[in-house]
Amino acid sequence: MAARAVAEADLICTASRHVGQRLAALFPIQVQPLPFEAGKLVTRMLWHERLQKDPSHVWMRNLVEKTYRQALG
Repeated sequence: MAARAVAEADLICTASRHVGQRLAALFPIQVQPLPFEAGKLVTRMLWHERLQKDPSHVWMRNLVEKTYRQALG
């Protein structure tokens, strides 16, 4: 949604270079580097403790983690 909004209005959005390049292939947007060092991105998943051992929730968390790692390259 952010890429579409940027493409249709005078807006900017901050995203990883990898994500920006993928979105630029889909939308008429420009990808520019930040004029400063942004540091390391830290990502976390949170869930209620009652779902810790729920098989479907474990499956979903593993799928999200696997997909995220693949997207980072």
